[in-house]
Amino acid sequence: MANRNYSLTILGSYSGRNAGDAAILASMMGTISRQIGEDTVFEVPTTHPDFIEKHYGKKFKVRPVNVMPWTGSIRLLGIPTFRSIARTDAVLITDGIIFDVNLWNPLFNFLIILIFLVPFAKLMGKKVVCYNIGIGPLRSYWGRRFAKFVGDYSDLIMVRDEDSVKLFREIGVEKEIHLTADAVFQNWGTPEKLPSLLAEFGIDKAAAEGRLIGVNVTRYADRWLAANEKIKSKESFLERLAQVIVRLKTEKNIESAIFITQIMDVAYGRELVAHVSRIYSEKTGKSWTP
Repeated sequence: MANRNYSLTILGSYSGRNAGDAAILASMMGTISRQIGEDTVFEVPTTHPDFIEKHYGKKFKVRPVNVMPWTGSIRLLGIPTFRSIARTDAVLITDGIIFDVNLWNPLFNFLIILIFLVPFAKLMGKKVVCYNIGIGPLRSYWGRRFAKFVGDYSDLIMVRDEDSVKLFREIGVEKEIHLTADAVFQNWGTPEKLPSLLAEFGIDKAAAEGRLIGVNVTRYADRWLAANEKIKSKESFLERLAQVIVRLKTEKNIESAIFITQIMDVAYGRELVAHVSRIYSEKTGKSWTP
C-alpha cells in the first residue's frame, strides 16, 4: 500500500456545526493516514468547505467538495459528489447517517441519498465501506429496505455498537459485519486547552480525582425513540435530569459538566443549567452553576 497514494470520498454530516462529527472526521482521517499512508487524499463533500480547509487542511491532505445548492446539489446528492466518487478509489459511509426519520426529505435524511450514491459507486468500480457507523432507527418498510440495499452493496461493513449489528441482521443483511468502536476513540488526544478550561470552571480537581462526569444534551431529546418510549415532555425530562445532577453533587460529591456539541442545542443546554441551579438552590440554600 505504501507504494501508491490512495484517495477516499468521505460521506457524512461534516458541515462544522456539530463538534462530535468534527471529532469523528479528524479521528478517522488520522487513523486511516497512519494505516495506509500520510499521502492519502480525503475528499469531503460539505456545505462549508472553508471549515474543512481551515481545521483539517494543515494536518491532512483533504479536499473539501462544495455541495451548496448552487453547485447542483441537495446535501450530498449532486454533481460534485458524483465527480468525487468517480475520481477516488473508494467511498466511506461514516458516522450515523443510515436512519429513516423524515426518510423522503433529502434536506434532512441521508439514507434517501445513499440509494443513489452507492449504486453509482459500484457502477464506477469503486469499493464502498461502511466505516465504524451506527444505524437506526429503521422503523418504516422503505427505510429498512433502503438500509438493506446499502448494506448488501457495501464491500465492508464496520459498526460501532452491537445494536447496529443486530439491526443489520434484522433487516436481512447476511454478510460479515465487524464490530469495532466509534471512530472518535481511535485517534483523539486530549485537547491542549482542556486543562485551562477545567481550571476556569473550577472542576480541574474533580476531573483529576475522577469525580467529574459530562452531560451532553440535545433538543432532539426523544425524537429517535419509538412511540412507546417517548418521554412525557421535554420539560419534565430536563427536570428529572437536573434532579439527578444535583443528587450526584450533594450526595456523592460528583461534579457535572454540561456541554453541547451542536449549535442548535445551546438554548436547550441553558434550560438544563437553569433547572439545576434552581433545584440546587432550593435544596441547599446555596448558588451553584454546573
